[in-house]
Amino acid sequence: MAIIKQYRKDIGVTYVYESKSYWDREKQQPRAKRKLLGKIDPVTGELVPTGSRGPKPKAEKTEKTVPEASDGKGSQKAASRENPSASSADTQLRKENEQLRRENTELREENERLQSRVDHLRGFLGGIASSCAEEARQ
Repeated sequence: MAIIKQYRKDIGVTYVYESKSYWDREKQQPRAKRKLLGKIDPVTGELVPTGSRGPKPKAEKTEKTVPEASDGKGSQKAASRENPSASSADTQLRKENEQLRRENTELREENERLQSRVDHLRGFLGGIASSCAEEARQ
Protein backbone atom coordinates (compact mmCIF):
# COMPACT_ATOMS: atom_id res chain seq x y z
CA MET A 1 0.00 0.00 0.00
CA ALA A 2 1.08 3.52 -0.76
CA ILE A 3 -0.20 7.02 -0.12
CA ILE A 4 -0.66 9.06 -3.30
CA LYS A 5 -1.05 12.83 -3.43
CA GLN A 6 -2.62 14.24 -6.58
CA TYR A 7 -2.80 17.99 -7.22
CA ARG A 8 -5.65 19.32 -9.39
CA LYS A 9 -4.56 22.57 -11.02
CA ASP A 10 -8.02 23.50 -12.23
CA ILE A 11 -9.45 23.75 -8.70
CA GLY A 12 -6.21 24.11 -6.73
CA VAL A 13 -6.81 21.14 -4.41
CA THR A 14 -4.49 18.28 -3.47
CA TYR A 15 -6.31 14.97 -2.95
CA VAL A 16 -4.83 12.11 -0.95
CA TYR A 17 -5.47 8.49 -1.94
CA GLU A 18 -4.55 5.10 -0.52
CA SER A 19 -3.31 2.98 -3.43
CA LYS A 20 -3.16 -0.81 -3.38
CA SER A 21 -1.47 -2.69 -6.23
CA TYR A 22 -2.76 -6.03 -7.56
CA TRP A 23 -2.22 -8.31 -10.54
CA ASP A 24 -4.94 -8.32 -13.21
CA ARG A 25 -5.05 -11.89 -14.51
CA GLU A 26 -7.14 -11.09 -17.59
CA LYS A 27 -4.88 -8.36 -18.91
CA GLN A 28 -1.70 -9.80 -17.45
CA GLN A 29 -0.74 -6.38 -16.10
CA PRO A 30 -0.37 -4.82 -12.71
CA ARG A 31 -3.22 -2.53 -11.69
CA ALA A 32 -3.97 -0.32 -8.73
CA LYS A 33 -7.08 0.37 -6.69
CA ARG A 34 -7.33 3.77 -5.09
CA LYS A 35 -9.38 4.81 -2.12
CA LEU A 36 -9.94 8.50 -1.47
CA LEU A 37 -8.78 9.49 1.99
CA GLY A 38 -9.44 13.21 1.74
CA LYS A 39 -7.87 16.46 0.67
CA ILE A 40 -5.08 18.58 2.10
CA ASP A 41 -6.11 21.84 3.75
CA PRO A 42 -3.97 24.53 2.04
CA VAL A 43 -3.79 26.64 5.21
CA THR A 44 -2.87 24.03 7.82
CA GLY A 45 -1.47 21.31 5.55
CA GLU A 46 -3.57 18.69 7.36
CA LEU A 47 -5.64 15.92 5.80
CA VAL A 48 -9.37 16.73 5.74
CA PRO A 49 -11.52 13.60 5.29
CA THR A 50 -14.02 13.70 2.42
CA GLY A 51 -16.57 11.43 0.84
CA SER A 52 -17.48 8.17 2.57
CA ARG A 53 -15.05 8.77 5.42
CA GLY A 54 -17.88 10.23 7.43
CA PRO A 55 -20.14 13.24 7.48
CA LYS A 56 -18.66 16.67 7.33
CA PRO A 57 -18.70 18.43 10.68
CA LYS A 58 -21.61 20.84 10.95
CA ALA A 59 -20.52 24.43 11.22
CA GLU A 60 -22.25 26.61 13.74
CA LYS A 61 -24.65 29.03 12.11
CA THR A 62 -23.67 32.53 13.16
CA GLU A 63 -25.15 34.45 10.26
CA LYS A 64 -28.79 34.52 9.26
CA THR A 65 -29.54 33.64 5.69
CA VAL A 66 -31.24 36.51 3.91
CA PRO A 67 -33.16 35.88 0.70
CA GLU A 68 -31.70 37.87 -2.16
CA ALA A 69 -33.76 40.67 -3.59
CA SER A 70 -34.15 40.92 -7.35
CA ASP A 71 -31.81 43.92 -7.52
CA GLY A 72 -29.37 42.45 -4.98
CA LYS A 73 -29.55 45.56 -2.77
CA GLY A 74 -32.09 44.17 -0.29
CA SER A 75 -29.68 41.52 0.91
CA GLN A 76 -26.93 44.13 1.20
CA LYS A 77 -29.13 46.27 3.46
CA ALA A 78 -30.01 43.28 5.63
CA ALA A 79 -26.35 42.28 5.83
CA SER A 80 -25.41 45.81 6.85
CA ARG A 81 -27.87 45.66 9.75
CA GLU A 82 -26.41 42.34 10.90
CA ASN A 83 -22.74 43.15 10.36
CA PRO A 84 -21.71 46.77 9.68
CA SER A 85 -18.12 45.84 8.82
CA ALA A 86 -19.37 43.45 6.13
CA SER A 87 -21.30 46.30 4.56
CA SER A 88 -18.21 48.51 4.62
CA ALA A 89 -16.11 45.78 3.03
CA ASP A 90 -18.84 45.14 0.44
CA THR A 91 -18.97 48.84 -0.44
CA GLN A 92 -15.17 48.97 -0.69
CA LEU A 93 -15.16 45.95 -3.04
CA ARG A 94 -17.89 47.44 -5.20
CA LYS A 95 -15.92 50.69 -5.57
CA GLU A 96 -12.75 48.78 -6.40
CA ASN A 97 -14.65 46.66 -8.92
CA GLU A 98 -16.07 49.75 -10.61
CA GLN A 99 -12.62 51.34 -10.76
CA LEU A 100 -11.18 48.19 -12.34
CA ARG A 101 -14.00 48.15 -14.89
CA ARG A 102 -13.26 51.76 -15.87
CA GLU A 103 -9.54 50.97 -16.13
CA ASN A 104 -10.34 47.91 -18.25
CA THR A 105 -12.47 50.03 -20.60
CA GLU A 106 -9.68 52.60 -20.95
CA LEU A 107 -7.13 49.89 -21.68
CA ARG A 108 -9.39 48.33 -24.31
CA GLU A 109 -9.81 51.69 -26.03
CA GLU A 110 -6.06 52.29 -25.94
CA ASN A 111 -5.49 48.80 -27.34
CA GLU A 112 -7.87 49.55 -30.23
CA ARG A 113 -6.09 52.84 -30.97
CA LEU A 114 -2.69 51.12 -30.93
CA GLN A 115 -3.96 48.26 -33.10
CA SER A 116 -5.29 50.79 -35.59
CA ARG A 117 -1.91 52.53 -35.62
CA VAL A 118 -0.10 49.20 -36.14
CA ASP A 119 -2.42 48.35 -39.06
CA HIS A 120 -1.74 51.78 -40.59
CA LEU A 121 2.03 51.32 -40.26
CA ARG A 122 1.87 47.81 -41.74
CA GLY A 123 0.07 49.21 -44.77
CA PHE A 124 2.63 51.99 -45.06
CA LEU A 125 5.55 49.57 -44.80
CA GLY A 126 3.88 47.22 -47.27
CA GLY A 127 3.69 50.08 -49.78
CA ILE A 128 7.37 50.89 -49.26
CA ALA A 129 8.33 47.23 -49.65
CA SER A 130 6.40 46.89 -52.93
CA SER A 131 7.93 50.07 -54.37
CA CYS A 132 11.41 48.84 -53.42
CA ALA A 133 10.69 45.53 -55.11
CA GLU A 134 9.63 47.37 -58.30
CA GLU A 135 12.80 49.46 -58.30
CA ALA A 136 14.90 46.33 -57.84
CA ARG A 137 13.27 44.73 -60.88
CA GLN A 138 14.11 47.74 -63.08
